[in-house]
Amino acid sequence: MTLWLGALYVVLVAARLAMVRRDVCTASADVTIIQPILAGDPQLAGALAANLRAHPDAAFLWLIDDDDAEAQRIASELAPLHTKLRVVIGPGPRDGENPKLAKLERALPMVETGRLIVLDDDTFLPGGSLLPERPLATGLPVFVAKSSVYERLTGGFVNGNALLTYLPASRLGLQRTINGMIYGADTTQLRALGGFAAAGHELTDDYAVARLYLRNGFAITQTAAPAHVAMTIASFAHYARVMRRWMIFASYYLRGNLSAATVFWIVLPGLLPLAGLIAAIVEARAAAWLALLLTKALVNRVALWRITGVASSIVDLLFEAAADLCTPLWSALALIRPGRLQWRTRKIEMAGGEIRYK
Repeated sequence: MTLWLGALYVVLVAARLAMVRRDVCTASADVTIIQPILAGDPQLAGALAANLRAHPDAAFLWLIDDDDAEAQRIASELAPLHTKLRVVIGPGPRDGENPKLAKLERALPMVETGRLIVLDDDTFLPGGSLLPERPLATGLPVFVAKSSVYERLTGGFVNGNALLTYLPASRLGLQRTINGMIYGADTTQLRALGGFAAAGHELTDDYAVARLYLRNGFAITQTAAPAHVAMTIASFAHYARVMRRWMIFASYYLRGNLSAATVFWIVLPGLLPLAGLIAAIVEARAAAWLALLLTKALVNRVALWRITGVASSIVDLLFEAAADLCTPLWSALALIRPGRLQWRTRKIEMAGGEIRYK
């Protein structure tokens, strides 16, 4: 059994790697970078400042809740760094509103450039990563925080899957969503579609935006433009909340897009590492299976370096293998009370399909 599972895993990884390519796309400098901001991460100020320095010619819109005093303080301190920064203070989300989409709705009328980029506040967009001029384009997340074992495990999950999932899914025509950490759109086109308000207020804001474009006949452009994510994760409890939240979001997507191709190319590669290890332990081949997972991590990290320029260490290979083994466990955990989750200081509960805040 171990040999069969190993052969299948090798074929899947090799086939997905063969579909990983970096497209050369032109990007416009006439862009507004919109960042919905919520305090609570110690690296927030550094990430925001880094984006201002990396994009001196872009306009910025920072969207902050009126009760978020810490985010307002950080914004006021960083405002002198950029002449095209506008800080927008507004009410926090109400029941029934997606916190990110509610802010983006208010910001869209303020955009004066031909294109916009929505960027998470814990994400750094390198100067050469501006997204191409397409109706809707998304980038490739690369997790760069390594200050704790939990950040390394999170990086093992993100960096172990991003390249092998997003780009192959796009090549195969299976992509039905975008990465909410980084995506760009044509401003006029988005307004013509009804703006962010037309996406609704579902729990998964990125999926909602993607569906707005798809149902209007527009394709999603997946690029290899890297976006560096630096989220502070100092405890196991925080790590568990992050992984569970991401798996809940993934479950929403899979329920609406389940097909044989999706199971084979996306779901199965996530299940095989743990399934293979269990079989290998039974057959006394655990060392060989772990060597296979480390080889996969090595090949993936070389490809990640070639595509994004982000280098990895030997330690990163160990954490990627560990993250691959943990993925099915986090997926199972997401099935327990999936209507309750937490994002930094904000606790969310789903009631009858509607977002409620506790």
